[in-house]
Amino acid sequence: MDAVRVVAGVDFSAISPAVVGAAARLAGKLGGQCVVVHAVEALRGGEEEGPLLPGLRRWVEQVRDEARDALNKLIGAEHGSAVRGEVLDGRAFSGLIQRARELQARCLVLGGPHPGGLLGTTAERVVRKSPLPVLVVRRPPQDGYRRLLVGVDFSSGAERAMEQAASLAEPDAVLTVCHVLNTWGSPSMDGVDAATTPLLDRLAEWAKQRLPGREPACLVAAGIPKTELLTVAESVQADLIVVGCRGKSRLSHMLLGSVAEAAVRRARCDVLVVGEPREDFCLP
Repeated sequence: MDAVRVVAGVDFSAISPAVVGAAARLAGKLGGQCVVVHAVEALRGGEEEGPLLPGLRRWVEQVRDEARDALNKLIGAEHGSAVRGEVLDGRAFSGLIQRARELQARCLVLGGPHPGGLLGTTAERVVRKSPLPVLVVRRPPQDGYRRLLVGVDFSSGAERAMEQAASLAEPDAVLTVCHVLNTWGSPSMDGVDAATTPLLDRLAEWAKQRLPGREPACLVAAGIPKTELLTVAESVQADLIVVGCRGKSRLSHMLLGSVAEAAVRRARCDVLVVGEPREDFCLP
């Protein structure tokens, strides 16, 4: 049996079929299986420990059975043994991450929150906490990713993002590499034009070294990175945005936001967030 490469989370909403399709395609590209997980959040685990009324026990089993039936129907037969389903008890975001780690998966896949939705959705919490790359599905193309936009800040996170973008891109894909010159708090745009040319040269050399055999388009934009990158994505008609995500405290996310979270919340296309690998990672 092939190793599990991808774990996908579904909630049976309208985006769920697209999540399964994108996860199955990604697993095939990575050369392994996909496990599709549904978490029954009403069940926190341990329901069978200690005394439990027979009626409540039957209700618990009924909820699980209904979830399994819905999951099997969602997956269907088109993917064969390459995709299987699992029902978990407890919180969706923590169960999804923990199962992915147990299966030694290489990527997590889930549906995106509604644009402009409230802070704290499952997608946003997974993006914050996951040590694995997270693919947030909104509008996946049927024939793979062919117009990718990679946000670059020259950090190690950007290098990992570039590596992941190259692994997901179709052979004939167009990759656009973009660095946003942060002008937040600047009283004027003086000096921006003078800084753009050397930055563009640096970006082109940086991309060339990390994408041998490809010729990506390179752009330098000016503005607030978390909004400007989305503007660029629209202009190049990206079907996937790839960004790195640095570890931040919950408070800093709430106050400032980040490029990754802005993309997850507001991008019209799919988003791949590549976080920092953490061997000492643990869930709350």
